[in-house]
Amino acid sequence: MEVIWRPSPPSVDLGTEHETTLLATPAFRLVQIVSRGYASPPGHVYDQDEHEWVTLVSGRAALTVEDRGRIEMSPGDSLFLPSRTRHRLEWTSEDEPAVWIALFFRGPIPAALPDEAVARILGHMNDDHADSLLDYAHVFAEARDATRARMTSVDAAGFGLEVETPEGTRQLRLPFDPPVSDVKAARDALVAMAKTARAGR
Repeated sequence: MEVIWRPSPPSVDLGTEHETTLLATPAFRLVQIVSRGYASPPGHVYDQDEHEWVTLVSGRAALTVEDRGRIEMSPGDSLFLPSRTRHRLEWTSEDEPAVWIALFFRGPIPAALPDEAVARILGHMNDDHADSLLDYAHVFAEARDATRARMTSVDAAGFGLEVETPEGTRQLRLPFDPPVSDVKAARDALVAMAKTARAGR
């Protein structure tokens, strides 16, 4: 497919950040963020009304996310931060600007799985199906160099993986297609994805 327009990241000074709105509608905002050697001001924590999905296009960065601790990100990594998820930017690379694409939106997200079900799924997948998690990373995220994978979150729309690669830790987000409606549907989706991933090794 021919690319008819590609935004050029603006140059930014060391220690600064620049935001450009690429597209805004009543339903969502698509924003390009460029930062170089930048961190959230001391004591500042983001606590947004909007949901945010963000992917790092280039550069490197680290965030601290409520209930998840510090997360280091490399190009291709993505995070989903539901509204009111407290987080802060700890640092971005100085040698190469960190370029992000962020999607902000409001309103309900697919119904969350019960907390006890989430804990049960995470424990079961990480304790008993580490091989399937690695297959997910290899096949669905095309992270062929991943050597270990851990499921970090799961909801009705998909799940997060933290994977180890020779270049360091990566954060991945894989969707359920379609979103799941309950725990049984989540289990069935994970089993189906495991079978597909094994076939695609």
